[in-house]
Amino acid sequence: MRNSIRIWLLLGAMLAAVSARATTLVHLSLEQLSQASSEVVRGRAVSQETRWNGSHTQIVTVTTVEVEQTLKGTLQGAVVIEQPGGSLGNLRVRVPGTVGFRHGASYFLFLELAPSGSYHVTGMAQGAYRIYHLSQTGEERVVRPFGALFQSPKAGRLNSRPQAQTISTQEFLGEVAAAMAAPLVIPSGTAIPVTLRSTEKKGGGEVRVSARNTATVY
Repeated sequence: MRNSIRIWLLLGAMLAAVSARATTLVHLSLEQLSQASSEVVRGRAVSQETRWNGSHTQIVTVTTVEVEQTLKGTLQGAVVIEQPGGSLGNLRVRVPGTVGFRHGASYFLFLELAPSGSYHVTGMAQGAYRIYHLSQTGEERVVRPFGALFQSPKAGRLNSRPQAQTISTQEFLGEVAAAMAAPLVIPSGTAIPVTLRSTEKKGGGEVRVSARNTATVY
């Protein structure tokens, strides 16, 4: 009996620690999402399961998405997306900022390859745009993640003007095309670990440096 009490106390402490952890989301623009993602696709969520990770140290939720359209990268068929948290038996781990995939729903997804071989959603829920149809007209529209939270000037003044909560599919595809064509912009003050490849003096005090980054910037 004492051992059982100790086990339940230990589990309670572990769950409390998990619940107390805060999730910090760094705001990413559509350009940054596009540049940070190896794959950008439109897909439909077809199945989902929760399980332990390979080292049995973390509960993860795995969603299988059937790829309907590829905007960047080469993904076809089905893609497996892994996220932290989920319910497994009597254990429930909730991680704010993860995507609550709906079975059968379609999404535009910004993805990056995970060490496990599956994929992560870039920027967590920021990289998942749900698609829906207006019941009155059948028009297809895209829901912006977090709505006005990241896109209204009242919420941290992250943008100069507010944007609509939803946008038509064609308008969204135009925004994505423009974002992928935009030049890479690295935020001021960002530290980038690099390995120097070569240096070349160009005259007039100018030096051309070739280098390769050794870690993910964002």
